[in-house]
Amino acid sequence: MKLAFCDNNGMVYAYATGEPGAGGNGKWQWLLARALAQSGWSVVVGIGQHEPEAKLNNQTTQMLNLNQERVIDGVRFVKLPPGHILLTWSKFLATERPHWWYWQGPEAIWGIMVLVAKAMRVQGIYSSAMDSDVQPRCALTRRQRWWPLYALGLNAVDRIVLQHRGQLLELGRRLQPKAAVVPGLVSMSERVKSQAERGNNIAWIAFLRQTKRPDLLIEIARKSPELHFVVCGAMTGFRASAGYSEKMVEEMRSLPNVEYLGHVDQDQVLEIMADAAALLCTSDVEGFPNTFLEAWSAGTPVVSLGIDPGGIIKEKGLGFISGTIEQAVSDIRSLVNSPEVFVSASNRSRKYIEEVHSDAAVSRAFNEAILGVS
Repeated sequence: MKLAFCDNNGMVYAYATGEPGAGGNGKWQWLLARALAQSGWSVVVGIGQHEPEAKLNNQTTQMLNLNQERVIDGVRFVKLPPGHILLTWSKFLATERPHWWYWQGPEAIWGIMVLVAKAMRVQGIYSSAMDSDVQPRCALTRRQRWWPLYALGLNAVDRIVLQHRGQLLELGRRLQPKAAVVPGLVSMSERVKSQAERGNNIAWIAFLRQTKRPDLLIEIARKSPELHFVVCGAMTGFRASAGYSEKMVEEMRSLPNVEYLGHVDQDQVLEIMADAAALLCTSDVEGFPNTFLEAWSAGTPVVSLGIDPGGIIKEKGLGFISGTIEQAVSDIRSLVNSPEVFVSASNRSRKYIEEVHSDAAVSRAFNEAILGVS
C-alpha cells in the first residue's frame, strides 16, 4: 500500500534531516512515516515551499530542489512545484497515485483537499494535533470563520486518527465509527539514570507562548527555591502577543534557580529530560505532547498542572496531575526527595512506552485503524 504525506510547511522534512526549529507536528508525522516505511508501506512526502539545508549522517549538505528527490530511512521526499497548494497537491496525487494520503492538524482549506482527493479516488486520513481539533467550531486558529470547510473535511474524510481516547470521546457521534486512536511514536532510551544522578533538576520544554504558560513555571520556581529548573524553549511571535516571550525570559533570568537555555537541539533536549527528576507541564491546551513520550522513555515522570491525555497519567501512574501550583510543588518535591515514589513512577513510565508507543505497536495500531488488519 502507498501512503502520501502533505508537508506543506516543511516540518516533516525538517525533522527527517535534523533541521533546528521544527514543530511537534513534524516530529509526530516523521516518526510515523519512518515506522510505516520500515513495516512495508510505500511512503512518499510532498514538500511545500520550504528549502532547508541540513546534514544527514555526516554527508555533504544538499538542497532539495525541483529536479531532485531524497530518500531518508525508506521515506521518499519530493518537492512540490511553486503554486497554490490545491493545484500542486492535485498534481502530486495525480503523479504518485497513492492509495491513502495523510494530513495532520486543522486547516480550512484541508476540507477542499479532501474532495479533490476523493475525485481522484485517493482515500484520506485526518490526524488530530490538539484536543480542540475534534470540535470544528473552535479548532481553527486562522480563518476561524471558515470552520464549516474544516467540518466538511471531517465528514468527508475516510479515516480519522486521534491521539488518545479522550479525543475519541469528544468527537461527534456520527464521526466515531471511522475514528480510532493511533499512539505517537518514541524511541526508548538505552539507559535510565537513577534518582541520585538526577538530583533536583526539573525540565520544562516548550515554546514561550501564552498557551504553554511559562508564567506558571516562574511561579512554581519562586515557591521552590531549592529546585533547579532547566528551561528549553525558543522565543516566538507565533500565536504569542508582542513582547510576551521577551518578558518571560527576563523574569526567568532574574531567578537564581532557573536556567534558561533557549532553543536547543533534539539530542540535548533528550539529555536534559534524562537528567531530570520530572518533566513539568504548565500548558493550558495540548494534544498528546511528544515531550511526555520522550520523558517517559527516559524513565522521567511528568508533573502536569492539568494536561492528562486520555487520563493516562492518572490511570497508569506516570507522574502527577497536580491541579494547583502549590500541589505541583509538593508533587515535584516528592519525586526529588522520595526514592520509592520516583522509582515506582519511573518504572511504570518505561513499561507504558514499551507496550504502547514502540514502532511495532504503533504500526500495528495504524494498520488496524486504516486497513482493518492486525
